[in-house]
Amino acid sequence: MSLERKRLLKAAGVLLGSLALMALSVAWLDIPHIRSLKIISHLFLGVGIISVAGTIFLLAMRWRIILSAYMTPPAVLPTLTALSAISFLSMFLPKEIMEFFGRTLWLKKKYDIDYVRGSSSVFMDRLLDLMALAVTLIPAICFIYLELSATEALCVLLACTTGGLAVVALSGEHIFSGLNRLFLWVKNRINRLRKKPQETISLPELSKGAVMRAFVAALVKFLLVDVYYWAFLQAIGPEVGLPVFILIVPFIQLIFIFSFTVGGMGFVEFGWYATLSYLETDAQFISAYLLAQRLFLIIAFAVVLAIFYACSAIFSNMGKERTNYL
Repeated sequence: MSLERKRLLKAAGVLLGSLALMALSVAWLDIPHIRSLKIISHLFLGVGIISVAGTIFLLAMRWRIILSAYMTPPAVLPTLTALSAISFLSMFLPKEIMEFFGRTLWLKKKYDIDYVRGSSSVFMDRLLDLMALAVTLIPAICFIYLELSATEALCVLLACTTGGLAVVALSGEHIFSGLNRLFLWVKNRINRLRKKPQETISLPELSKGAVMRAFVAALVKFLLVDVYYWAFLQAIGPEVGLPVFILIVPFIQLIFIFSFTVGGMGFVEFGWYATLSYLETDAQFISAYLLAQRLFLIIAFAVVLAIFYACSAIFSNMGKERTNYL
């Protein structure tokens, strides 16, 4: 059997296995303890999976924009597959460590990008996440602590988003240059602690337009994460308006970014417990929801990974994959 045929069969097996696992997980969710408040909506579960795929797609597009300063951007499908695999593994390992080292090692192994430039691209990508999160945290704080109405807080969100876009539009290249200097400063501090020589490497720059596109992708990615969590809550729990959810989930995303446990375990559950308690949700449902959500997120990552892997294998086999598109 040829290598191409083996690869296609492997991709098909992974895809079918993941879909079967998805079906079993839905069946597992459909028990009285999990659906104590409402019957499962498979439509919302589907919306959740699509949102997960969209989140990974935007993450890949943003990282490719940043990588364009270091190299010819990698092809889309391999990047989607790699990020899906890293996201899946981060559910079983410390998330940020897996994100940082997983991406850096992938660049080194597949494209021979040295560790300094590879880790710099990941560092820039994560800081863009924090910049986008800061934009969403301000209205969240206004909504919860200043007790603004949802409409008023959404107006604050719109104003913060407009302000953030204006700042990036005016000084995007300076922001990227500053982040590069920050990365080298952090790396040299680490080198000093390890008694290694200081780095004097000159890192590349990104244009203002490229930084703007990466920042917009980061903002939309956070919105899709909100949609995923909201859709899953609607699938098995009480009805909560999406605007309210958009205003409270940034706190959970902040906790997830800074969590250092396996898959953010403990930190994320604490954030969700506080959030759902704020929404006056039944305590018994909260515990069931947290268990079901973690399981479904693992399954969703597995399904998305299988789909991207299968597509990558098929396009590679057909000779239709292009190095640069989208």
